[in-house]
Parts: sequence; structure tokens; C-alpha cells
Amino acid sequence: MKRHSTPTPVEPPACAVPAISVPRGWQIAISLLLLLHLCALVTAPLQMAAAGSPVVRPLALLQPYVNLLYLNHSYFFFAPNPGPNHLVRYELEFDDGRQPEVGEFPDRQTEWPRLLYHRHFMLSETLHAFFEPAAPLPEPRAPRDDSRQARRAHQREQAAWEEGHRVWQQRREIYVSLRKSIAAHLQDDTDASEVTLIRREHRPLQPLEFSEDRLSLTDPQTYRNLPEVSQAEVLPWNPDPSR
Repeated sequence: MKRHSTPTPVEPPACAVPAISVPRGWQIAISLLLLLHLCALVTAPLQMAAAGSPVVRPLALLQPYVNLLYLNHSYFFFAPNPGPNHLVRYELEFDDGRQPEVGEFPDRQTEWPRLLYHRHFMLSETLHAFFEPAAPLPEPRAPRDDSRQARRAHQREQAAWEEGHRVWQQRREIYVSLRKSIAAHLQDDTDASEVTLIRREHRPLQPLEFSEDRLSLTDPQTYRNLPEVSQAEVLPWNPDPSR
């Protein structure tokens, strides 16, 4: 009895396999979109690491795209050398005879789970990020001489001041609105008659403070109150800048 052997499958030649081709125009369009997305991905880290650089400045045009896709993930907090964080202390006064109360957020002891603490942390950081002093920068002085070069320099300074003043006004309005919103929420939540908000800064420990002085991460000397004026107004002979 004859055995029938199974025939060995023969692969078709390469030329017989249909090739999937993408039109040249689509290839160029997809490549440009991928390049645009890659540029948007590095926009936020570069703006943090090289702020003000003329090389990074054109990337600001991609900011609407970055905001739309939420590509700015606050790299500053996770950088190799993170800076201080910021808190908000609130002082509550009551008209019904209750003793004044003092609180602070974010607060790890009362805000749990961790996501609730993180939301308060983002609230205090947002308030600090939009801080602008109540007084804007002074307007540039008129040129001392009437030469063409001096007039042109003054015009450039005036244009830069006007742009800076516009940005200051917008940020100041946002900052004041945030403060009023936080104060109004605390008043509604506690029935307080008056709310005072104080921005605070908590700096990280220096290596020697941690290794030699054995300070804790929450040592009182690592905290300081931030004034509601510009740093230029905080003078050694004026310990209370509010006066």
C-alpha cells in the first residue's frame, strides 16, 4: 500500500506578496506630525531648564498644543535638584466668641488619602506661582539727552515695560482672585468673620544640615513666611515690609 506524502509548502516569491504602500504625501504629513509632537514633548523640560534662552523661545508657539494634550507634567518638582515647596497658613477670627484658629495646607496629618493632600499641595503651589506684588515695576525714566540713539533706546524700554505691565496686571488679577476664592471657601466652611492668608516656604535641607546637625525634614527653621511685596522691597532696615 502506497503512502501519500504531504507536499512541502512552497512560499510564494517575494514579488508575489502585495506591498502596502502609503502615498508620499501621507508619509510626509505623518512625519511632520510626529516631529511636532516630539518637539512638544521637550518643550516643558527645556523651558524649565533654559528659561529665557533664545533657542528655547520659539518653542513657546507650541504651548497651546502642550496645554491641550496636558504634556506639561511639572518636571520641576521631580528634577535632580528640586527647589522649596510652598504652603498657605490661614488665621481665622470669629464674631461669636470662639477663639481664633490657625491652620495650614497642605497638611499630612488631616488630609488623607494622599490624593487629597496632593490636591491641597497643588492649590498652594498655584497660588504661589501666580504671585505678583501689588505695586508694578516703575515706568522707565525719560532719556537724559535728546539724541536719536537715546530716544530709540527709551522707546525699546517703554515697549518692554508696557508688555511687562500687561503681564503683571493679568497675573495680579489671577492671584487676587485665587486669594479671595480660598478665603471665601474657608469662611463658608468655618463661619469665620475674617480670614488672613499667609504664604509660606519650606526649603529642603542642605547636606551638612542633614549629616552633621541632624535636622529633621520638618524642622521649624526650614520654614519662612513670604511677604506680599516684591523682594526688592524687603530691605534690611525694614523688617516689616507691609509698613
